[in-house]
Amino acid sequence: MKFNAQKSNMINMYILEKIEQGTESLSASVAEAFDISTNTVHSYLRRLQEQNIIVKEKRGEYKLVTNVISYDLKRSEGHLDSETYAFDNCFEQHIKDLPDNVYRIWEYAFSEMINNVVDHSAAESLAIQIEQSYLYTKVFIIDNGVGIFNKIKDHFSLPGIDEAICELFKGKLTTDSSNHSGEGIFFSSKMMDKFMIYSSGKVFTANKFS
Repeated sequence: MKFNAQKSNMINMYILEKIEQGTESLSASVAEAFDISTNTVHSYLRRLQEQNIIVKEKRGEYKLVTNVISYDLKRSEGHLDSETYAFDNCFEQHIKDLPDNVYRIWEYAFSEMINNVVDHSAAESLAIQIEQSYLYTKVFIIDNGVGIFNKIKDHFSLPGIDEAICELFKGKLTTDSSNHSGEGIFFSSKMMDKFMIYSSGKVFTANKFS
């Protein structure tokens, strides 16, 4: 059975989302959702495998092909002297083919997180890990700095870390008002489907999806 490009794309995306969710009886679930035969579903699964978008683990079970790339940056080598170095040399190449609106969101959020490390953390090293599949891009930014919640707590003489986290939720807090509005983390957290900062045993998050 042959469908137009729009419906074929819908079927493909549905299959990938169900694989990501770990749906059991995948073929039957897709067949029921689109009123198609399981043989037709299997043909879609074969094409996705041929395109290296999914890989078959065992009968009826698949997983998304995910590429993992890591970068280690050091202040001593000049990697943290510029707020644009990490984006230009580590991240931009991985998002350049995404739709423009998605690219711009990633450019803003990634740059804001890196800027916080470069300008505020006093970190000597920064690790970036990027995980990408056909469905998603995930980025982990890890530094050995003073910790964002402690930085805010000490700068504003707050009684504890919990109060520092509460201030972050307001979206206008910055320890460098001459260079930053304090809205970068707040806006970044709202733009991302999932966003989390872990520091000092505490978590700041504003996830759209659990």
